[in-house]
Amino acid sequence: MSLEAGEEILEKRRELGMLEVALQLSRSEDSSRPHLRPSKESIQVDPDLVDQMNEILDNSTASDIERRKNRKEGELSQLFEDVDVEEDELEYSSRRNVDISRNEIERGSGVIPQVADIVEGDNGLKQSWGQAETFDEVKDDFIQMIEEYREFSGGNYDEVLALWEPNIDSTEIEEIVEGVKQGAMPILEDLDIEDVRNHWEQNVDWLETDTELHEVFENTLASQELLAHYIFGGNPVKMPVRIGSSGMEYGNSIMAPLETVEDRFWLKCFDTTAHEFGHTYLRQELSEENTFLPLGEPPSEAVDEGVARLYQNFVFRSKPFQKHFSKTVTQDVGLDKRDPEEYGEAFFNWFNAINPENTERISADPITYPLHVAIRYELEKELIESDEPAEDIVDDLGNMWNEKFREYIAEPLGAEIEDMPDSETVLQDVHWGKGKMGYFPNYLVGDVLASGWRNAISEQEDDGLDSKLQEGNVSPVNDFIAEEISQYGKDFLQKSDYWEIDPENYVQFMQELSQEIYGQK
Repeated sequence: MSLEAGEEILEKRRELGMLEVALQLSRSEDSSRPHLRPSKESIQVDPDLVDQMNEILDNSTASDIERRKNRKEGELSQLFEDVDVEEDELEYSSRRNVDISRNEIERGSGVIPQVADIVEGDNGLKQSWGQAETFDEVKDDFIQMIEEYREFSGGNYDEVLALWEPNIDSTEIEEIVEGVKQGAMPILEDLDIEDVRNHWEQNVDWLETDTELHEVFENTLASQELLAHYIFGGNPVKMPVRIGSSGMEYGNSIMAPLETVEDRFWLKCFDTTAHEFGHTYLRQELSEENTFLPLGEPPSEAVDEGVARLYQNFVFRSKPFQKHFSKTVTQDVGLDKRDPEEYGEAFFNWFNAINPENTERISADPITYPLHVAIRYELEKELIESDEPAEDIVDDLGNMWNEKFREYIAEPLGAEIEDMPDSETVLQDVHWGKGKMGYFPNYLVGDVLASGWRNAISEQEDDGLDSKLQEGNVSPVNDFIAEEISQYGKDFLQKSDYWEIDPENYVQFMQELSQEIYGQK
């Protein structure tokens, strides 16, 4: 490949990368979600990029941007067909950017166009999914989506998984799911349901009825200031941002402060923000010279979720960090009705103890969380690979969900539950409504990756990681992300030593957590 051809490919790929971010921002605005545009004054980012992004958003609808993105993908695909491949003339980073871009174009990624036509738009599945009270209201579009994915994949779930995470297949996912299930379910079986219920009532319930806490933390501005100081740790924000309804949310290189809402408990907003901070910090440390190119983008969806879960599960939710967080926060806002240690213990339990009444994935504790993901993975695989008509499986999807929830979570815990409504089963997550079939396994792979990274970081610290977190010092985690993950971008698998997916790491974490909370090995 000539130097000139390589540069042309990279230029088109940069334009494509920018359009992808712009499309996510535009769709956010089209759905009337609150947002904050890129600001040269408030963030550290190339001013030219801010201008280019705002020009796209000001002069184009989401549909316009998507058409431009599709045209750019076509141009890039045609360019790969037309040019001679002689890559010795390119330096390493350019060569890898070209190689990865070619693979992406050939493989495809994200929601396939046929499904995008179903989910997007004013009457699309994404919008109707969010408004639906019963699954019947969206069932026809959902069946059509499944049929499109079946045709695209030839009934092979691996092809659907690869749209989001091409570095792992369903055989490996199956091993991870079974490994974590075999670790989590015995923990639940060894617990007494009444002990679990009493622990929650005694250690957590008062948080949700404490009017003083509500007055402090449902003040959005106060919460933003606290998070900026204690979670962000003074790290500058380098990329475009938007505000989400339940905390900080990103869309590629996007970050936003907290905004509490009435239907989402304020502690969950903190938790969401910690998760999204992980997504954002990963992006802050990406290669600036490769912005909007593969080596300047997150390594993969599983790694992306792994970093987010690292900050959420192993930093923010940890007892050492919660001790620091509760002490400093309660002092700063003048909460003196209880001892800071009591607040810290309650916060820790709210994030980590098992709530026997919970049926939500996003509100699940770290022990039952992987079981929630397992349910979704197994249902997705059945939807794609079954020989039965899609309509027949979809008709029974709610029952299948209820059965798996009982088998994996309720029965091992000793809880009795009635059949849950659609809002607590099939409609619970937005992913299927967005067409993101095959995405859920990334959360579990991310958890397993994060547990290994947590062990690695701890081993690198003379006094262990906990001693740093108890002081509110997250620099060992930040340094690890920057040096071992972000700097490589999508070259991570070739360059890093930390693509180790061993479910035993997460099983060990769950066992230690159960011991810490319930005294249960």
